[in-house]
Amino acid sequence: MNYGMNKLLTGFVVSFAVFLSFLIIQYVKIAPLFYVGLLAFLLCLFLSYKFKKFNFWKGFFFNLGILMLLGGLTEGYFTWFKASVIREGEIQTKEDFLHGGDYYVSDAARGYAAGNNIKKIVKKTLKGKVIYDVIYTTNGFGLRVSPHDVDGSGKELNKNYVDAFFFGDSFTYGEGVNDDETLPYLFEKFSGGRYRAYNLAFHGYGPQQMLRVIETGFLEKIVSGQRPRVIVYEALVQHIERAVGKLIWDAKVPRYNLSGSGTPKYAGTFANDPALKKNLEYSKSLANPRSNLLAQTGITRLVGEDRTPEDIRLFVQIVVQTKKLVEKKYNGKFYVVLWPLGDKDANVVINSLENNGVEIITVDQIFKKYQDSPDNYQIPNDNHPTKLANERIAHYLLDYLH
Repeated sequence: MNYGMNKLLTGFVVSFAVFLSFLIIQYVKIAPLFYVGLLAFLLCLFLSYKFKKFNFWKGFFFNLGILMLLGGLTEGYFTWFKASVIREGEIQTKEDFLHGGDYYVSDAARGYAAGNNIKKIVKKTLKGKVIYDVIYTTNGFGLRVSPHDVDGSGKELNKNYVDAFFFGDSFTYGEGVNDDETLPYLFEKFSGGRYRAYNLAFHGYGPQQMLRVIETGFLEKIVSGQRPRVIVYEALVQHIERAVGKLIWDAKVPRYNLSGSGTPKYAGTFANDPALKKNLEYSKSLANPRSNLLAQTGITRLVGEDRTPEDIRLFVQIVVQTKKLVEKKYNGKFYVVLWPLGDKDANVVINSLENNGVEIITVDQIFKKYQDSPDNYQIPNDNHPTKLANERIAHYLLDYLH
């Protein structure tokens, strides 16, 4: 190969490696530097070979490649293997009830819900180090409290307030944060009396609880004589598994099937699902605190592996049907706040919802304007949002709805 062709090949390989590294950093959410390190190592080996006649440059590129490889392996270790040293029993959760009866109660519409007027302390530790130590308090409807529950403000201060209902799972309910640090609480607090927020979320919920609540008229009982004007669904892509029953904690959770026209129809509960036992066992294994940590660090894809296009379609149509009901019953506005969390189907879900007229706000677009580390938005050794994350989302929503 002549000198010109050799030089051209080298330039092409270097350019391609740089371009590929850019794509990895841009689109790979889990341990991107691990892959960049491997690519840089291979590139340096190539350059070391190309400069084999020049001892200095040969050694320089070889040693540089080793450094790049070690850097990538370091991120790989802290991403995939650090959590694997956590042993059973090293994560402990302690609950002390301060007031009220059962925390989990049966509910005709949702399958299960929080008990009314409960107050309990929840403390979670890892190897004796506190992950969080917080208080959960519910009101007379079994909803986690908002400012108007605590101090009676809202209606008295501003008679023209708007009712805003928040749906979701433990992210929205506020697992791992105190009562005054949840998204609905902060949303009402920061609104200065413009909104009254209601937290309809709970541990393990999916979109089916939201749709069933709206279908059965539970919101009207909470705000008798008024219309809910704003509905916010804080979603995870992993809610797909909950919508189809692959990730459930109670057989009585509402179940929906798609009709011939593609509209979700209430089909009772998952009690008669042939896969119920398998899915309950699977869900129970994921509820193990160690499994949650492994999922968070990316050591295994605990959900989404056997997800089908039909699963995604059912999830999307449940959300779309909720939007239609909100507009028809209340003349209200419906919004989705989505945590993509690097899920492989995030873009498919976003595009499908937007194509059906659903307004989507991703937390990525909320957080990108700040210089904070992503670690500041999720509780260490846990995957739930911090107070800071909830503050940022609440402020963004208030500006967005203004």
